[in-house]
Amino acid sequence: MRVAHLTDIHFQVAPNFTELLAIKRLMGSTNLYILGRERKFNSEVQLAAIQQIVDWKPDLVLITGDVSAQALDAEFEMARKKLDPILSQFPTVIQAGNHDTYITEAPPPKMKELFGEWMPEDGAGFKQFGSVGVLCVESCRANLLSQGFVAPASLEKATQLLGKQTAEFVFFCMHYPILDRRGEVYGPSTRAIKNVSDVLAWLKKTEGLHAFLHGHEHHGYQTELELQTGTCPSINPGSGGYAVDAQKDRRAHVALYTVEGSSISHIERRAFHNGAFEEELGGAFATGR
Repeated sequence: MRVAHLTDIHFQVAPNFTELLAIKRLMGSTNLYILGRERKFNSEVQLAAIQQIVDWKPDLVLITGDVSAQALDAEFEMARKKLDPILSQFPTVIQAGNHDTYITEAPPPKMKELFGEWMPEDGAGFKQFGSVGVLCVESCRANLLSQGFVAPASLEKATQLLGKQTAEFVFFCMHYPILDRRGEVYGPSTRAIKNVSDVLAWLKKTEGLHAFLHGHEHHGYQTELELQTGTCPSINPGSGGYAVDAQKDRRAHVALYTVEGSSISHIERRAFHNGAFEEELGGAFATGR
């Protein structure tokens, strides 16, 4: 099975005055539209990322959060329209990211209205596609900075869901990373999972997971997570909507995983170059960016 992975595409629409009454949005809009962070994302790149996934013709698409910049209704509407070439053709699972839960404790009504059929149930959800299962656990909440949290009840629910599933291969998906690119606990704490120790403890007593996919960090990387039965790859392709920064050689990425049996036999990671996504030189994550 060929599984495409897109994350942190960040469709942006400037808020109106009423929407700015939320202090988090006022802070975010200052960062985006006054301090210039909006230039870190690019509509040409976003559309090219979507086209690359369509061209791959995957069996499944996983989107691990942040389809929006500030959880505005207009941003979700734009995201739904732009992502339609994927949603109308391929089985897809979408999780909310911290930018999608910008001012709410759960995915906002507009996101649920437009993307609900592709999203997991509250807390944790499991969907199976042939021999491949997808376990999603919520890690996002409204927070003045960008700190996540995984509710103990969500981990308990995830355990119950895993106990009932029959998939040969299971992707475990959250928006937030657990480990950084060095294999250490992801930080700083202000933009990481507050109770990451609970998640690590849960992993060490959990069976039946074969790969962990996440987003949040816009510069992709791959490392290994320790499970009860050994290790599994922990993968973040990097932002799919990131504008090119030639000086720092930073650009958008998308990834494609080939699943055979109970393992990933191949990873193809593509980076945005010269108006299109091109296969990463040296193989997936060879560039370290």
